[in-house]
Amino acid sequence: MANEEISRSILNERDTAIMDGYLKTTVFDMVALDTKIGMMMMTNPYNVKRNGGRRIKIIMRVGHTDGLISFGDNDTVDPQRKPVLQEAYATFKQALSSIRIGWVEEAENRGSDSIVNILKARTDATIQDCKEDFRTMMWGDGTGNGGKDMMGITGLIPTTPTTGIAMGYDRAIAANGFMHPWVWNVAHGLGPYPTDEVCPTPAAIAYFGDISDKAATGLQYFDYAVSATQSDESPSDSYWLSDETTYSWYKTLYPLYCDHVEIPMSGDTLKWGWDAAMICNRPWIYDTVANGAPANEVRLVNKKYLFMVQDSGAWWVWSDWKEPFNQPSRAKFMFVRGQNICTNFMKQAVLQFTAGWQA
Repeated sequence: MANEEISRSILNERDTAIMDGYLKTTVFDMVALDTKIGMMMMTNPYNVKRNGGRRIKIIMRVGHTDGLISFGDNDTVDPQRKPVLQEAYATFKQALSSIRIGWVEEAENRGSDSIVNILKARTDATIQDCKEDFRTMMWGDGTGNGGKDMMGITGLIPTTPTTGIAMGYDRAIAANGFMHPWVWNVAHGLGPYPTDEVCPTPAAIAYFGDISDKAATGLQYFDYAVSATQSDESPSDSYWLSDETTYSWYKTLYPLYCDHVEIPMSGDTLKWGWDAAMICNRPWIYDTVANGAPANEVRLVNKKYLFMVQDSGAWWVWSDWKEPFNQPSRAKFMFVRGQNICTNFMKQAVLQFTAGWQA
């Protein structure tokens, strides 16, 4: 009897070790890194790790200093006033996923080979669900699941930049103009507007291109966005983000109708596993509308200022196997805790197109 219990214990330990080794790598790789937007945000070199806590404090620039002051002989110059800074706050958000294996199911599939098979089936199903939910969350505005979701791209770089609350600040208040991303507007679109100015109303761009004129007219707005927000930034720190249809307007129709111009592609396409056209020396990442990408919207994301704060103690971490007191089964939970934040909204941009190519 004792030998039988020892053998069963060794078997359980072996099966558990196999399960744990499989889970630790598979779910993170397939969920976090196997989605375009997830990969870009997860591999951001500017991401920050913290251990626990509830609130994330961010220092924001909210106005202007005296800058560079000219002076002459015997002039008196007051000392430079301190930079106009304010604190903003974000809140850690957490999510979990779980895998459960019933006692009968485990008994029927006992043994290292069989247990891995049943675990793989469970994990594959979990991966598909997690991938869909995680991708939707990264595209979202933070209001999903009753406001329990992490803040996503459309919340940090909204097409309605004068509405909503961002990291504790009401974007509708004129004094909070520093919380607004750059948007295209006829009066302000050719250059950056001051951080303390009321954000202009975004103007929609009717057509991405004109077939009859053989011109991708929408491309000039990409230049405007880069000139207004990235003139002093490294091209490697930013990328374009849109839905797949808008991306195809450029990739497919531009060379077809515009004198067969060859489109440069990012050198990272082999590493990423998907193609990414280059515009203004920045790669264009895309996703489908079904996965959460807003239709006809293009965002310029500067990852130096828009990054993720990760709780290192709960970052894609699996719990031990747990046995519910009222059910013959074992369950394992995977936790992820963090938040997406932006420390300079004027380094982010959004363009809205209302149609594809004009005939």
